[in-house]
Amino acid sequence: MRELHYIDTSYLAPYYLPEANSDVVEKKLVKLPGGSLVISPFVRAEFASLLSGKCRAKEMDEADARRAMTALDRHLRAGSLRMVFIGSRDFEQATEWIMAMKHSLRAPDAVHLAVAAREDAVLWTLDRGLARAARWVGLQTQK
Repeated sequence: MRELHYIDTSYLAPYYLPEANSDVVEKKLVKLPGGSLVISPFVRAEFASLLSGKCRAKEMDEADARRAMTALDRHLRAGSLRMVFIGSRDFEQATEWIMAMKHSLRAPDAVHLAVAAREDAVLWTLDRGLARAARWVGLQTQK
């Protein structure tokens, strides 16, 4: 079985948007094997929310935001990035980890962890708190 790489929103955004760490993120992601990159529908929704927020804050215009979303969707259709589902068991696992009260996990991050854990994927994140929680639940992380 090939190793999977779950890309969270903090890591996905610099790939599609010009940010300080975009070059580093792109160089790392393009080195990973084709078909091994996965996201959940929640990552896609968070990315849309990020784009919308940037438009409202006048940090980006609507046309650029739509181009970024189209690029993400094009990668999903082409299979270079794959969507993995979120199931009720993922929400149950996320709730268990939140209720362990060992980390300041918010529900969205706990769901990302649960999906990555179920898929036995390496979690790619730029969020230090999420990376610490990922290691606590036994996930390998990359940044």
